[in-house]
Amino acid sequence: MMRKRFAKVWITLTAIVLVACFAMARGATVRTYAEDATSGTVTITFTAGEGGTLDPQDALTQTFAVGDASDVAAVTARPSDGYAFVDWTCDGKEVSTDATFTPPKKTAAYVANFKAVAADGTNADAKGTDTADGRGTVDDSDPTKGENLDHLTGPESSTGLPDNYSAPTAPGFGTGNGLRNRLNAQLMRGNSPTGPTIGTDHPQSPGEVMLFKTATPVPGMVNTWDVTLRVEGKDSRKTSDIVLVIDTSGSMRDNYRIEEAREAANSFVDTLLSNGGGSNTHIAVVSYDSVVKTNQELTNDAAALKRAINGLRANGGTFTQAGIYRARQLLASSTADIKNIVLLSDGEPTYSYGILSPNDYLTAVGGHYETSTAVPEGQFDHTSRVGNGGTLTQQYGWYRGREARYNNGNSAIAESGFAKDDGSTMWTIALEAGPRGTGILQDIATPNHSYTASPSDLSQIYQDIAGRINDAVQDASVTDPLGTGFSVPGGSIADITATQGTASYDANEKRLHWDDLGTLTTPIDASHPDVKYAELHYRVEVDDSILDASPTDGMYATNGDARLSYIDTTGHRQDSPFPIPQVNPTLLVVEKRLYDKQGNEVTSDDPSQTYAIHVTSSNGYDQTYDLRPGERKVMTNLRLEDTYTVAETGYPSGTSAGDYSTTVTVYGQDTNTFAIRHDDPDTPVIVSNREIPSLTVKKGVTGDLSDRTKKFDFDVTVTRGGETILERTASLADGEQEGIAPDDGKVLLPGDHVTIKETNADGYSASYTVDNGTATDGTGVESSFSLAGDTTVSFTNSKQDVPITGLVGSVGGSHAPLLIGVGAILAALSVAGTRFRFKFRRGE
Repeated sequence: MMRKRFAKVWITLTAIVLVACFAMARGATVRTYAEDATSGTVTITFTAGEGGTLDPQDALTQTFAVGDASDVAAVTARPSDGYAFVDWTCDGKEVSTDATFTPPKKTAAYVANFKAVAADGTNADAKGTDTADGRGTVDDSDPTKGENLDHLTGPESSTGLPDNYSAPTAPGFGTGNGLRNRLNAQLMRGNSPTGPTIGTDHPQSPGEVMLFKTATPVPGMVNTWDVTLRVEGKDSRKTSDIVLVIDTSGSMRDNYRIEEAREAANSFVDTLLSNGGGSNTHIAVVSYDSVVKTNQELTNDAAALKRAINGLRANGGTFTQAGIYRARQLLASSTADIKNIVLLSDGEPTYSYGILSPNDYLTAVGGHYETSTAVPEGQFDHTSRVGNGGTLTQQYGWYRGREARYNNGNSAIAESGFAKDDGSTMWTIALEAGPRGTGILQDIATPNHSYTASPSDLSQIYQDIAGRINDAVQDASVTDPLGTGFSVPGGSIADITATQGTASYDANEKRLHWDDLGTLTTPIDASHPDVKYAELHYRVEVDDSILDASPTDGMYATNGDARLSYIDTTGHRQDSPFPIPQVNPTLLVVEKRLYDKQGNEVTSDDPSQTYAIHVTSSNGYDQTYDLRPGERKVMTNLRLEDTYTVAETGYPSGTSAGDYSTTVTVYGQDTNTFAIRHDDPDTPVIVSNREIPSLTVKKGVTGDLSDRTKKFDFDVTVTRGGETILERTASLADGEQEGIAPDDGKVLLPGDHVTIKETNADGYSASYTVDNGTATDGTGVESSFSLAGDTTVSFTNSKQDVPITGLVGSVGGSHAPLLIGVGAILAALSVAGTRFRFKFRRGE
């Protein structure tokens, strides 16, 4: 009986121990699964700040499940035209300054930041020399600017062209990353005019200026336009009072100066008082030498003015301040809209008016003091004259132990300031006046209203002044930058024409300059003699940089901000913009893309890394484009509606077609044949090569109890975008490996999803390594990852004779504590059993 009781107790205790062991092991497993289940998912988002976009669009939100071994896809920030990429930030902190960014696999939100840049490529908010292409640099200092990297002068290799077919030059593109979706605009012919219409609109009000600009398609040509800039101005009908102030000092007898001055002044009178102008214009004549005279009060009587002018004689010194002061007196009671003083002199002032307190307005000059230009009007005594008639300065006393002198030139400059304050415009003509005399006269003049002349120049200068006084447009010039993607063809630069002034083109800056435009001289027709115009004509065509331009509703600006700088009828400098013509070029672009075995796009400037893209058509178009990875070329030499075929026929040395998976994409479809009609939308023709990565499965077996001759089976599955590319079983023993590749003409590509599962590893612990640097090594019989580069997956199976303290459970945690606990329980049971038997034998 006692034996049975002992057996029951022993069995019960043993069962309890076994249940406890199972519960402990089960608990460890459950905890492991629970920890996996609570780890959730990883979500990464990308957004673009103002001034740019991101691509690819399908990678802007990326979500990964726990255990997903696939890689985070890179996202590229692309700035809009006029912006530059700055950096990537997360929670306001900078994390990368590279436009293409691959973050770590953890939940986060990243923002791409951009900044505006100036039109010349410099930073509009003053950050150094950053540029606007979002590729790290796009600036006007780009070494390709102003150059055509690969202008084609004809087919590089062609056959079968019709005899009457002439293919214009095809400009080459650099490796810039322009926004490719710009090419999707629907083609529209002609220009989208803005502003007034030439021949229809004209300025109506006196002093009004009207600016025109058009871009007209050249008949029989594509992507070529004739541009016209036109300026029209209506002469002012405002009243104008003018005082001619003429130097009649003795030096005016030299070199026929006084004779030329009389002739030029008479012509000035004729210009302003002819054609009915006398009703709005009055002129006075003042002469000065050692004294000042009013030779003729303000009048519109041309004969009286000419008598006064012809009576001028040269003698004496140069009392310039007095001449200006007398002109001020004559204009003091003037009610004219515009008041002008035109001063002619051939030298330095030798007289001036006395100053009541000259010591208060001295300035140190060398080792003495001179009166300055800062003397106020109330300090001049207009009833007294100082000076010796022969020099610019004259000593009047001492100041702080040094000579104190009157400076007659500074007094004249001060007097001209009072005239300007009165509302008069000061004109000066320095007639062989020498350096100091010329400088003084320039300071007397209103800014941009001074002339330097020889006697023979006087008539032209007086005519120019006469025109500027009444003309709506004076002292005019134009700067005209071309729009991004347009240039003046080299063969037509000589054909740039202007009706007046001089025009030039800077090919490096892609900018036209229309200088010396002066005043408008040509009436628009006989019935409008007071409306005058000037025109500039030139031709533009599409060039290399068209893909870097930003169209508006499919229309591209042929020009930038062309400006007319001029002085209006009130004497104020104006800066007015021309309209900007909009056109739509026909854009077909051959683009070369290369992706390495990791799936990264590769670009190269190495001339040896060139691929030949052969484009042919049914009607004889035959053109080979040699492109480096990342390079694009505009097919502007397409002239025929036709069906075109694209083939890649040449590769860099050491490579061949078999090294790549090649696709041709046109209108978003993978096809190497496409048709072009005149009303078709623009499109890129993208030829993409993808290097083919390899996949290898390798087997290793370790452990004292392992069977190294055993064949282990692996199921290999490769998918791409939901399509199964490959399914295969490989059987490998220790030390064996096998390359995995499709056998139906398909190829492996970077990004393919690979799953490898070992199916008969029972009794073995399993681990694996993936050597492509992008997947995580692990334990178990299944590895799943995205293919990136040549990849070897090594599975290692092991079966060991393991000591108790080294046992490892199937969930990866040590079971030594568990076994020690079991041992303790069994020891206790053994002791209990011994005592029980001892008592039993004693009969207790």
